[in-house]
Amino acid sequence: MPALPNRVDKFTRMRWMAPSNLRLVTGICMPGAVPESGTGYHAIHMLTPESDKTTHYFFTAVRFNVLTSDDQLNAQIQDKISTTRRFAFEEQDAPVIEAQQEIIDNAMTSLDPVILAIDVGPVRYKQILQKLIHAEQTQ
Repeated sequence: MPALPNRVDKFTRMRWMAPSNLRLVTGICMPGAVPESGTGYHAIHMLTPESDKTTHYFFTAVRFNVLTSDDQLNAQIQDKISTTRRFAFEEQDAPVIEAQQEIIDNAMTSLDPVILAIDVGPVRYKQILQKLIHAEQTQ
């Protein structure tokens, strides 16, 4: 196995395809190199509404530019990625999302959440989605 570098550049790119699909590319490359020369994975997230309050959430990931030639090590890496992603979504994200929906469902008054600087993504998402809905309804 070649020597591991002391430093790498980490990259993450995300593309949202309204209203409910997301492509994430994340990985590492040598410092200053183009991301495509490195290694990482492509992830796809697809959300399909089932009702006003429920959604099916599908996700998958595939590695690119695999730099290890050891099949056993590659299987271990792929298993680790799969296990970590499944844990993050099923054991961390899903319970939080479900709890938020329960709070919304049980609220006796209109909710007015505090918007923080880190909420810029969801705020922009909501603005764009409202514009798309308005455009669709006025056609």
